Amino acid sequence: MTTHQISRLCSFLALVATSPTLFAGTPINRVINGDAETGDMTGWTPINQLEARSSSSAGVAGLLECETIGAFSFTGGTGTAIESASQTIDIADESVGIDAGEREFLFRGLLQSRRLGAGLDTGVIEIVLRDAAGNPTASYTLLDLTVSTGIYDWERLTLSEMIPATTRTID
Repeated sequence: MTTHQISRLCSFLALVATSPTLFAGTPINRVINGDAETGDMTGWTPINQLEARSSSSAGVAGLLECETIGAFSFTGGTGTAIESASQTIDIADESVGIDAGEREFLFRGLLQSRRLGAGLDTGVIEIVLRDAAGNPTASYTLLDLTVSTGIYDWERLTLSEMIPATTRTID
C-alpha cells in the first residue's frame, strides 16, 4: 500500500496545577517543536520517512476559521507502511502532585488521514504514560477516522486525563 500521512501535533500540555481540575493553575506546554514550525524534526525521533515539510499540500479543510496550520506539518512520504516520530517528555518534576492525584494532562492536536485510490492511510496518535522504570501506567490511542477519498481534512483531537500515580514520563 502506498503511504502518505500528514499529521500536525498542535500541543501537548502536562498541566502544572494545584488541584485535580483542568482549569486550576497554568498549563505548561512540554512538547518540543509540537507544531513543526522549526521546519525540521527538532525534539522528535523520526522513524522511516516522517519529516517536517511545507504545509502547502495539507489544505485547510476541517479547520475552524480562527485556526491555521502554519508553514510546516509533520508529513510521511510514500513507501513504507508505518512512519512515525516519538518524543519522551519528562514530568518527574511534578512527581509530588502526580502521586497525590493532583495533576492531569491535556493533549490537543490536529491529524489528517488520506485515501488515494485503493490506498488508505489512517493517522494515529499514541500517548503512553510511564513510571521511572519505563513501565506503562496508562496509554491512549487517538485516530482520525474521517477519511474521504481525495479530501484531506483535519481532525481535531483532544484528550484530558488524570496522570496516574508513579508516572514520570509521557511518550
